[in-house]
Amino acid sequence: MLSYKFTYNGVTINDSSQFPNRRGVSLSDVTGLSSPEVKHREDDLLGQHGIVDFFSFVGKRLITMQGLIVGTDENDMFTLMEEFTEAFRLPAIPDSTDDGYHTLSWTKSGESTKQIQAKVHRLPRFMKTRGVHRMRRFLVELRCGNPRIVSSDIDTEDIYKSSRLGSLPMALPAAIGADLGWTNEETLVNDGNFGAQPTITIHGPCENPKIINLNKPDWYQLFELTLVAGESIVIDVLNGTATKDDGSNMLIYESDDSRWIELLPGNNLIRYETADNSPTSYIEIVWRDTWMSTPR
Repeated sequence: MLSYKFTYNGVTINDSSQFPNRRGVSLSDVTGLSSPEVKHREDDLLGQHGIVDFFSFVGKRLITMQGLIVGTDENDMFTLMEEFTEAFRLPAIPDSTDDGYHTLSWTKSGESTKQIQAKVHRLPRFMKTRGVHRMRRFLVELRCGNPRIVSSDIDTEDIYKSSRLGSLPMALPAAIGADLGWTNEETLVNDGNFGAQPTITIHGPCENPKIINLNKPDWYQLFELTLVAGESIVIDVLNGTATKDDGSNMLIYESDDSRWIELLPGNNLIRYETADNSPTSYIEIVWRDTWMSTPR
C-alpha cells in the first residue's frame, strides 16, 4: 500500500508530486486494510470436548499508519504537523453533525479509488530524530465502525416490475404448467469480495412491493402497503431505515420474514414484484463495489 496516495479530512499522504520539493507526508507502513476484527460466539460443552460454535461476524477495523513529515525547514515542518494534527482529531463536542468520522481514501494510477469511513482511535504521536530538525516520524491509529471498504464509483440500476412469462395474454399454444420465467429480472454486479449494502428506492404506484435477490430465493424484503403514483420509499440498508417521501417510517409495514437486501460478490439476479397490475412501478438500486480486505 506504500505506493498509494491517501487522503483524510483534507490531508494528503504519499503525494509523490510533493517529493521533488523535499517536503510532504509520506508513509513507511500501513496495516489494517486486510485484517478487520472477527467476532465469534461460542458456548462450552460442559463435561465434553469442544464447543458449540455459532455464526461468526466481522467487527470493527483498526488502521495504523506510520511515516514521515518533512518540511523545507523546521518552520515548514511545524506547519505540516499542525495541518496533520488538525485533520486527525476528535470533535470537542461530538454530535450528529460531527461524530469524528471522515472518509479515508486511497488510489494509484490505473486503479479505482477505494474508501472507508474512519475516525481517530489514538491521537497522532510524533517522534524526533536527533539532529534532524525538519523531519518528524508519526504514528496514528484509526477505527472503523463499519469495516467495509467501498469503491468511490457509484453504480445504479432501474428495475421495473417483473411479470411471470406465461401470464395471459400470451402467445399460444403453450405447455400447461410450463415455467417460462419472469420478465425484467436484472443482474447487478458487485466486483468486490464482500456484501454491498445498497440504497433502494421503490417508486409507486404499487401494492405490496417485494424485492428478491434470487441468488438466495428466501432473501427478500416485502412491504405490506400501497403506494400511489408519485409516492416512494427509500430503503437505506447501511443505516437500517425505510422512509417514505413524507418522512414516515415504513419499517412498521415490513413483513416479519423480510430481511435487508445485500449484493453478494459477483452477479446478483434481482426481481421486483408487486401484487397489482400497474406496469409503471419500478425500483432504483444504488450501490458500490465492496471489499472486506484489500491486500497489496
